[in-house]
Amino acid sequence: MHNQLNWLADRATLPHVTIQVLPFQAGAHAGMEGPFLILGFPEQADPDVVYVDNTTAGIYLEEPAEILRYTLMFDHLRAAALAPDDTVTRIAEAAARYS
Repeated sequence: MHNQLNWLADRATLPHVTIQVLPFQAGAHAGMEGPFLILGFPEQADPDVVYVDNTTAGIYLEEPAEILRYTLMFDHLRAAALAPDDTVTRIAEAAARYS
């Protein structure tokens, strides 16, 4: 796990990568429903899509109201998470415990 955590901390320094840890102390949060991805596309004619994964299947959501709901959930998760610099520090601390 030490090497995996160091790999994450290293990738967090890349300009196109943002990693944020949502600490346990944040308590209950919207992401507890399960994993989801917001897929954005470069062409304006191609609207965003949300992929929601569950234990038996995955579904794609395309309705604007659904996209908005998941976008707001993502924004709330980012706001509750540690800042990117604090996240790297937390990852490094965890890696040190596994060395």
